[in-house]
Amino acid sequence: MKNKKTIQGIFAIVFALFLTATLTMRIIYVFTICTRVLPAWFVFYRFTYLTNYLVIVYLFLFGISHISKKLEKLKKITTHSAVLIALAFYCSILFFYFFIAISSGMIVFEGYSFLHHVPRRIFTYILTPIIIWIFFFIIKRNPDEIKQNKIKTILVTLAFPVTFFLLNMIIGHMVTYGANYPAFAYEFLSPAFHSWWLFTLAVFAAIAVFSLLTYLLIFLNNKIKKRQQKDKT
Repeated sequence: MKNKKTIQGIFAIVFALFLTATLTMRIIYVFTICTRVLPAWFVFYRFTYLTNYLVIVYLFLFGISHISKKLEKLKKITTHSAVLIALAFYCSILFFYFFIAISSGMIVFEGYSFLHHVPRRIFTYILTPIIIWIFFFIIKRNPDEIKQNKIKTILVTLAFPVTFFLLNMIIGHMVTYGANYPAFAYEFLSPAFHSWWLFTLAVFAAIAVFSLLTYLLIFLNNKIKKRQQKDKT
């Protein structure tokens, strides 16, 4: 069992290092080569990048806590159901956004450097969610955690995307890119691209869908916990 945890920890750190290198290359590219209208700081502003940064931090903490024998408190945090549910939820948004964006034309590959953009997008939009989903299903939950309150878990999980949305609304209405272009993280988040009633409806629809997705993850998490408890006995 200890060897299994150590292997999981090493794998988490190795993947985190590769993901860090991938995003670092992206940051260097944006700050030195990218000539698009968007400013360089958008790599610290978009939900997709922020999610990957969260994954990096989590994987490093998970890896360190599973390799070391002296970080039991940190291990309990990284294996807590609420943490795993939230991270799986954010990566699910990342994954589905990528394919929706491709199908709708928001993400295109014409005119881009294949060697830079395609591998990066596959790594950050597809491999990262898959790795987190695998972790979600195989990681042994913290045995000391109290029974989950479903409503509270949903609210805590939604706190990050809701906060991002609200801050994006504030920044988008107060800050502009280059040629007086509203600084929304994504065009579809700008009310100017929709009628207000459609934008409002879309916001409530997104909250409903996100809540259902979180509830599904809670349901799966509880099934996994029960299976782990049976295996332990």
